Amino acid sequence: MQFDEKWVFKEKEISNTISELSYCVEPLINSLSSKYKDILYLSIIKELKQKEIALKLDISYSSVKNLVYRGKKELKEKFFLCCSYKYDSLGYIVEFESKDKDCNLCKV
Repeated sequence: MQFDEKWVFKEKEISNTISELSYCVEPLINSLSSKYKDILYLSIIKELKQKEIALKLDISYSSVKNLVYRGKKELKEKFFLCCSYKYDSLGYIVEFESKDKDCNLCKV
């Protein structure tokens, strides 16, 4: 089996990009409306399961599922409003750049 150094470099590049983008997640979640902010904070940042969130917030599991789905959709839109992205052939983000240099929402 031959070792492919290009693949290792590419994997590190993708990992670094994801690591940089991870700093944007919490500020972008905090910029969402309150109905999504709390749910996504518990789901993404605290890594609670949706059933745990339902119990903690005393709302139905189906409501949590819907709010997480819609909140993630809104979060994704904010990511695309904030930055432009370049992808590799597999669809992984390999590079990104802030669309607005004055944007300090996530300070990338």
